Amino acid sequence: MQDRTAPAAGLVEELLTSHPNDLDALYFKGRMRLVSYDIAGALAALKQVAERNPNYQFGPYRPDLGYYLGLAYSKSGQAEPARKELQRLDTQSATSPQLKLLAADLAFHLGDTSGALDRAKGVLQAEPRNPHALLLIGQASLQGGRVPEAAAAFKTVTTLAPQNASGHYGLGLVYRRQQRLQEASTAFETVLTLDPNAVESLDQLTALYRTMDQPQKALMRCSLQVERVPNNAAMHQLLGQLLLTQQQYKQAEESLSKAIALDPALAQPHFYLGLLYEQQENYTRAQKSYERALTLAPTFALAANNLAWLYVEHRGDLERALALAEMARERMPHDANVLDTLGWVYYKQNKIQQAIPLLEASVQNNPKHPTVHYHLGMAYYQEGELDAARHTLTSFLEINPHHVHAQAARQVMDTLHKTENRR
Repeated sequence: MQDRTAPAAGLVEELLTSHPNDLDALYFKGRMRLVSYDIAGALAALKQVAERNPNYQFGPYRPDLGYYLGLAYSKSGQAEPARKELQRLDTQSATSPQLKLLAADLAFHLGDTSGALDRAKGVLQAEPRNPHALLLIGQASLQGGRVPEAAAAFKTVTTLAPQNASGHYGLGLVYRRQQRLQEASTAFETVLTLDPNAVESLDQLTALYRTMDQPQKALMRCSLQVERVPNNAAMHQLLGQLLLTQQQYKQAEESLSKAIALDPALAQPHFYLGLLYEQQENYTRAQKSYERALTLAPTFALAANNLAWLYVEHRGDLERALALAEMARERMPHDANVLDTLGWVYYKQNKIQQAIPLLEASVQNNPKHPTVHYHLGMAYYQEGELDAARHTLTSFLEINPHHVHAQAARQVMDTLHKTENRR
């Protein structure tokens, strides 16, 4: 996402240089850091405000400090302090629909879709035409699998506020869930007409074309939007991602570098440059790109996972790899690639009993990925679970008989066959 707060952020930083204890400046710094996805910076600034003046108030809705603080806690993975801020908001929102909406939104970000729905519906009882309450109901309903209820809420928003891009975007998500792809495409195009910088809609639209096996159309549509809004860093990043999927490495590198030039605070373009360099087997540049992404976003789990993989496979630094892989798992505990990386680090450390459960979970979550079968098969073999090793390596070779590790797997299979013949 392009940081549209950059000019204001510069003014705030300038003010804080001469007045480091200015609470209003710290408050706005926290809010702008949230917008630019610098969650650690947002949390640090907002906590300073709360610690120096627990009764801080900017404007008529004092508890909105608690909302933004709770949001920062939630986005940093700190659920418990986020819930405490939500409890404070609930206490203070009894007579204020505005604060009840903030509480509903915070509950949604905490994954409490039922709580978000209840609070938003409470607002709707008092204000039946409140578009923000309807949007929250739509979002929470869709998240909870209540697609018809979500569709009704988003359609009402588009009727009450046809210029509200969020209503059309929500409808696009509903239509995509229902496999009504043409209607989804129309909804996302409407959003881009209303807000040409709406990169989320462009992302959804290009994903639709890829779903329909039209990758070139996805690339052309993204290129067209970049021409329309040439200073949007996130759109250059998306274009770079699409070019990368088509292995157009030179053009992808140019687009991702342009995104970084437009918004140096963005971490994701560095991550995708890391992927690009890794695919080109330029591991030194890949490492630098992943490290830069983590410098900008210290909790970026995907970058941590990929950097851990580089350390274990190409640098031999198992200690550093373990620290990164464990951090990635904290953030993405069920991701198959993350489980595989951590399991493989343990394997390399000869901690086979710790590796096997992680690798088993990885295979279960991604049963068609050949590499995770290879890793699990090798772990079984090292642990002496020979039948399990034979079964898993057989599956690996069936999935991809030409895999880079296929020869190593066949050698193990030959050994297992000879062992069986000696019985």
